[in-house]
Order: sequence, then structure tokens, then C-alpha cells
Amino acid sequence: MGTATLIGRGLALTAGHVMAACKQAYGLRTTGEGEVEGDFRLYGCQHVGGEVRQFLIDMFFAQEQTDVAVLRLRLGEAEWLPTGFPRWTLLPPKIGERVFAFGYAGIATQDVDGNTLITRDARTSVGEVKEHHLGGRDRLLAPFPCFRTNNRFDDAMSGGPVFTEGGRLCGVICANLPPAQEGEEHSSLVSLLWPILGANVELLRADTTSDSSRLIDVMPRDNASIEGIDRVFVAGKLIGIDLTERLSSAEGPS
Repeated sequence: MGTATLIGRGLALTAGHVMAACKQAYGLRTTGEGEVEGDFRLYGCQHVGGEVRQFLIDMFFAQEQTDVAVLRLRLGEAEWLPTGFPRWTLLPPKIGERVFAFGYAGIATQDVDGNTLITRDARTSVGEVKEHHLGGRDRLLAPFPCFRTNNRFDDAMSGGPVFTEGGRLCGVICANLPPAQEGEEHSSLVSLLWPILGANVELLRADTTSDSSRLIDVMPRDNASIEGIDRVFVAGKLIGIDLTERLSSAEGPS
């Protein structure tokens, strides 16, 4: 279906349209704001080396202002494999800057003697930032803050992480338009991160009850962890960011 990125214990980011596709394909029914139900279970698999851990995705949280969504994972009896969580940047990479993306271009499952066999096609894509669309690219495909690159993104890579040259998570894979003619570049879109900070998320506590908070209120508030967090402001239910300084030096390396 898609790719996701762990951002903390029990939380991951993916593309909103990946969850919308699940809703359409498997009959998810909306029961309230941010709540859905269905007659199936949705799992996420964490791959590290040759090991796999499977986690139940029991809730997801989205914002109309972005194609990024937050997944809540239940650990159950499984333990997290050792991993670090990425540092973010809320600032768009500069025009001309290289970005690095990762995703699973194809995932298939089959039953083998009562066991589930998972095969995957992990891919990395390197590209260059071409354009900023901070107010949205258009009204239909991408009416939210994003940027265009010439990375190649294949099916099921949607929701995968995009990193800057400095190794910070700067966005989530959104869309790809392959070249119309041989020799042309790919035209791909990456969703920027700051709008999802306004999403209301319900975090599980040790006693299995949950607390509802905006994502911005549960994430680190220092620039070392989230670059640009000091430029964010809250406007009602929306999250904004001051990019004046960034845009005044938007051109990247020559």
C-alpha cells in the first residue's frame, strides 16, 4: 500500500492518500473526526536487516491542509527493534539542493505452510529540488505546501521519507509524474511537514488509556531536533511558519 517513517515510540508518518486508498479499498467507515472503523486489520512492518516486526495500526490522524498523516501503532507483545528517530526540518530545502528519498516500491505477501512470507522491493532515490509550492501546487493534485524534485518515485513509495543532504527529514513522498518522452526528467512532489503539527493525535499511556494533544505539543520544541520549530505559529486549528528569511536566500548551490 505504501511506506511510513517512525518518528517516535508508537508514531509514524505516511502519506494521507495512502490511508485514503485503504479507506476506499477496504471499506473503512468514518465514525467521527479522525476516527474510522472497518472489518479488517491494518498492520505495519518494521524491517531492519533480515528481521521484521509487525505492529497493529489502530488509528490514523490527518489534516486537510496536507497530504501527511500520522499513524498510531500498538506494540502488543513485540518489541521495537533498535532504531533512532529522524531529526526534522520544517524549512523547505533550497532550490538546487539534493534530497534523498526511500520507499518500498513493491510489497507482496503470501501464505507458505501457515506462515506469512513478505517480499519487498526497497529503493532509494536521489534528486534535486526544482520548485517550491508553499501555498500549494494546484487545487486538485497538491493543494498543500510541497516542493517539486526530479527524484523518481515508484508505486508504493508514497509516504516514504525524504531527507536533506544534512540528513534531516524534510518531507514525505507524495506523487510522481514520469517523463513523457525519453531523456526528460521525472517530476515528483514532496509534502512539507509543518502543517501536520496541527493534527490532533491520541497517544496511548501505560494504562492503555489515551490523551488527545496536537502533534506540535508532543514533539521536541528545540531546533536541534526540529529545525525551524521556532518559526512556527498557531492560528486557530492551523499551523503556520515564517519563511521570510529562507525565501530571501532560496537559491541553493550554483
